[in-house]
Amino acid sequence: MREKESQPASEEQDSGIELAINALEHAFGITDVDYAFQASKPLPNVFLEAEKGSETTTSPLLVIFWLQTT
Repeated sequence: MREKESQPASEEQDSGIELAINALEHAFGITDVDYAFQASKPLPNVFLEAEKGSETTTSPLLVIFWLQTT
Protein backbone atom coordinates (compact mmCIF):
# COMPACT_ATOMS: atom_id res chain seq x y z
CA MET A 1 0.00 0.00 0.00
CA ARG A 2 1.31 3.41 -0.93
CA GLU A 3 1.56 6.06 1.76
CA LYS A 4 1.97 9.70 0.91
CA GLU A 5 2.77 12.67 3.07
CA SER A 6 1.48 16.10 2.08
CA GLN A 7 3.81 19.05 2.30
CA PRO A 8 3.28 22.72 1.54
CA ALA A 9 3.91 23.59 -2.10
CA SER A 10 7.09 25.43 -2.99
CA GLU A 11 7.03 28.72 -4.86
CA GLU A 12 7.91 26.85 -8.06
CA GLN A 13 5.06 24.38 -7.51
CA ASP A 14 2.62 27.24 -6.83
CA SER A 15 3.68 28.80 -10.11
CA GLY A 16 3.14 25.49 -11.92
CA ILE A 17 -0.31 25.10 -10.38
CA GLU A 18 -1.26 28.63 -11.46
CA LEU A 19 -0.02 27.86 -14.99
CA ALA A 20 -2.10 24.66 -15.06
CA ILE A 21 -5.19 26.55 -13.88
CA ASN A 22 -4.68 29.13 -16.62
CA ALA A 23 -4.29 26.36 -19.21
CA LEU A 24 -7.53 24.68 -18.05
CA GLU A 25 -9.37 28.01 -18.09
CA HIS A 26 -8.19 28.62 -21.65
CA ALA A 27 -8.85 25.05 -22.85
CA PHE A 28 -12.42 25.00 -21.52
CA GLY A 29 -13.22 28.67 -22.13
CA ILE A 30 -13.74 29.44 -18.44
CA THR A 31 -14.06 33.13 -17.58
CA ASP A 32 -14.46 35.10 -14.36
CA VAL A 33 -18.25 34.92 -14.82
CA ASP A 34 -18.05 31.11 -14.54
CA TYR A 35 -16.57 31.37 -11.06
CA ALA A 36 -19.99 32.33 -9.71
CA PHE A 37 -20.75 28.60 -10.03
CA GLN A 38 -17.56 27.36 -8.40
CA ALA A 39 -17.42 24.52 -5.93
CA SER A 40 -17.96 25.26 -2.25
CA LYS A 41 -14.28 24.49 -1.55
CA PRO A 42 -11.15 25.54 -3.45
CA LEU A 43 -9.98 22.76 -5.78
CA PRO A 44 -6.61 22.25 -4.04
CA ASN A 45 -8.47 21.70 -0.74
CA VAL A 46 -10.71 19.09 -2.37
CA PHE A 47 -7.64 17.13 -3.49
CA LEU A 48 -5.85 17.53 -0.14
CA GLU A 49 -8.88 16.24 1.75
CA ALA A 50 -9.26 13.32 -0.65
CA GLU A 51 -5.57 12.51 -0.23
CA LYS A 52 -6.01 12.40 3.56
CA GLY A 53 -9.06 10.16 3.19
CA SER A 54 -11.43 12.76 4.62
CA GLU A 55 -15.09 12.84 3.76
CA THR A 56 -15.68 15.55 1.17
CA THR A 57 -18.89 16.83 -0.31
CA THR A 58 -17.27 17.38 -3.70
CA SER A 59 -15.10 14.66 -5.20
CA PRO A 60 -12.14 15.71 -7.39
CA LEU A 61 -13.52 13.68 -10.29
CA LEU A 62 -16.87 15.43 -10.01
CA VAL A 63 -15.13 18.82 -10.15
CA ILE A 64 -13.14 17.80 -13.24
CA PHE A 65 -16.31 16.44 -14.90
CA TRP A 66 -18.10 19.70 -14.08
CA LEU A 67 -15.27 21.72 -15.64
CA GLN A 68 -15.48 19.64 -18.82
CA THR A 69 -19.25 20.01 -19.19
CA THR A 70 -19.55 23.74 -18.52
